[in-house]
Amino acid sequence: MNLRTVALCCAVSLFAYLPVSAQTVGTETGEKNEIGLIVGVTATPTRTLTPGSVIGDSDLTSKPSLALGVDYDRRVVSTDWVTLYGGADFLASPLDVKLSNPPADVSPQYSYVFVTGHVKARFYPESKLSPWLSIGGGYVRFKEKAPTATLDPFTQGTGRSTIEMGAGFDTQTVGHIASFPIAFRVEVRDFYSGLPEYGQSLVRSKQHNVILGGGLVVRF
Repeated sequence: MNLRTVALCCAVSLFAYLPVSAQTVGTETGEKNEIGLIVGVTATPTRTLTPGSVIGDSDLTSKPSLALGVDYDRRVVSTDWVTLYGGADFLASPLDVKLSNPPADVSPQYSYVFVTGHVKARFYPESKLSPWLSIGGGYVRFKEKAPTATLDPFTQGTGRSTIEMGAGFDTQTVGHIASFPIAFRVEVRDFYSGLPEYGQSLVRSKQHNVILGGGLVVRF
């Protein structure tokens, strides 16, 4: 089973879980669970190869790529000005993250799946637009494409730990789908993780995986 199949199965399972989990729908203030359905773009800052490891440009620049995510949150504590949640995130790249003009002995592209847990603070939850902050950590699985030219053995599939930091805005309920309250969300998340296997050593051992996205929030 390849990485894209695993990502698809996880996403379908989470979507299927929604109607089964929600037996009743209360008022907006009484709903304890949220599922965010997010579409975004992956932006990875430039990385630098170790000097002398390749001939030519030593900077690795990634093209923007599509990201699909599912966020789950459960309300733990709520006051007039802040609500605290515990939750989990699933994020995957249906299309590979591709490098711009990579050297022949560097992996030209990779896919990823992030699975993390987090805590979230949503401020002024009764206002029309509520800002929030989150922090957490978990696991990322990369699947790299082999370089077009290399003399060394290349192993595809790399697991790393990751720290997640996020911020965004949620609206109040804007409508209903099958009796479930629906809101909008915009967000930015940074998954600071270990590196994929590029086939060459880099100056730093970590990289930022920044996701800019938005979508719907289903409350129940």
